[in-house]
Formats: sequence, structure tokens, C-alpha cells
Amino acid sequence: MHECLYRFLIKYKILDLPGIGTIALHLQSSRSEFTDRLFSPPEYFFTLEKEDEIPRGKLFSWLASHFGITDSEAVIRFNEFIFDLTRKLKEGKEIHWQKVGSFQKELTGEIKFTSVEGELRWLENVPGQK
Repeated sequence: MHECLYRFLIKYKILDLPGIGTIALHLQSSRSEFTDRLFSPPEYFFTLEKEDEIPRGKLFSWLASHFGITDSEAVIRFNEFIFDLTRKLKEGKEIHWQKVGSFQKELTGEIKFTSVEGELRWLENVPGQK
């Protein structure tokens, strides 16, 4: 489920997780570094916004086509995934989502999200000389 939702997140740049929040993909533009005479590549990172929304309809169609099931079965499978995720958070477990980040419930009851760090391997600095 994680890999399928990751692909959805990359394609549509937003993923609603009811009871947890909305994960959004952001792009920080490339920067010019005059002292090193380089242009650094753009950086991608994820944020967790506290808005609880109902998942968009295309998510269930996406899951259904990925798993080869009906839309209603996709809704059930997604709800089970969210239930399991929230249960683990309530138990105090830290959840690591490869390529996205980690979730952990704080003592205040809020969910803390830490985005993965690191640049995309295929993006490199570009020399900026005349």
C-alpha cells in the first residue's frame, strides 16, 4: 500500500490521510551559488498539513487499478490502512514511510511528521561559468 500511495503522491502532489492530515509534495527551486559558480538542483520535500479532508475520488480509482480490484474494495483497503496507521500512532510507535518520511504522535496528541532528507540522485549541480 505504501508504494502505491507514494506513486499517487508523486503524480498528484497531494494525499489526504483522514485522521492524520494531508501530505503535500513541494518543490524548492534551484539556486545559484555565485561563490562556487554553481547552480544547485531543485529540492523536493513533503509536509504534513493538519487539514483533515475526505480522500479525493481519484485515489480510490488509482488504488483499484493498481491492485486490480473494484472501487468499493479499494475504499475498504484504504480505510483498513488508515485504521492500522492511526492505531500504531496511538500506541506510540513511530511509522517510517520509505521515500516520504516518518510519523510519530507527540505527548500533546499532535502528529509530528519528519520529511525524508536528501537530494534526488539524478540531479546534480551545474557549473555556472561563461
